[in-house]
Amino acid sequence: MAVSAQEESTNRKPRRHSKLALVLNAQAGALLGQSDMAATLQTLLLEAGDEVYIVPPEAGSLPERLALAKHSGADCVVVAGGDGTVACAATALLDSGISLGLIPCGTMNLLAKDLHIDPDDQAGAVRILAEGRSRSIDAGMLGENVFLCASMLGTPARLSRHREAGRQRGNGILAWARFGWAALRALLHNRSIRVVLRLNGQVLKRRTPSLTITVNRLDDGSGRFLGRSNLSGGEFAVYLVRRSSVLRQARLVLRTALTGQFRAPDVEVFYTRELEIGSVEQALHVLLDGELQLLKPPLRYRLRAEALSVVAPA
Repeated sequence: MAVSAQEESTNRKPRRHSKLALVLNAQAGALLGQSDMAATLQTLLLEAGDEVYIVPPEAGSLPERLALAKHSGADCVVVAGGDGTVACAATALLDSGISLGLIPCGTMNLLAKDLHIDPDDQAGAVRILAEGRSRSIDAGMLGENVFLCASMLGTPARLSRHREAGRQRGNGILAWARFGWAALRALLHNRSIRVVLRLNGQVLKRRTPSLTITVNRLDDGSGRFLGRSNLSGGEFAVYLVRRSSVLRQARLVLRTALTGQFRAPDVEVFYTRELEIGSVEQALHVLLDGELQLLKPPLRYRLRAEALSVVAPA
């Protein structure tokens, strides 16, 4: 049956949430030392929902608090944190029918930027919850681990280990200096890992200093690091850096950071819905949306198409 213009206009109006549940990750970069942020966000969120439930920090770990939010009767769970917090929330909300709202407060905020949510405008992020639309996006699975942006092996994972060690010593100039020195040593060491990729009916043996798997392909030359415009394309993009000199690797990293361009003669690119990574290593450090894990190979990736509902600008 045809839908009239008036009915279509009505369907496009923002739907006010009956109940919002807010979960904050106090360890996120922008929330450190801001003890009153929960009350501030609650006031803002009342513009987007009839009721706002703040899950108290003493309610348990982040996964435990997200589980409370999921079962609180809320039709939208809002998380204030970075990409790791968002991925943890996605683990709880996949296929639940409950929308995920983002207030980006992390270091990279990759998914928020892909959704055109400004990390520097928290009030604007709340307005999107009130005025935006729910849309379905793809999710990546590595075993039982969920990621929405990228999984990285090799040099990025090693650098993350050094960064986490530096955080334990503080975030001052000295900590950043230690991280910079560790990053330089990692590049100079130029260590490669041996991997066996199984994808699209192929078996590929490679040695690589860096391997990145993104949920849907990157936009070359977007000007954003790991920037994507299509979040529901139904595929992984696999970017494998060939073994090369330290100078060429450094140039690739710099160009990617400044322009968002990942394609280069030194990078092999594959597209697939499923991927298995084998290795002679007993365990591999893997970075999943900024969170470091030590996992035993083989690593099995699979895509969950449009499995997560998120609130994005109209």
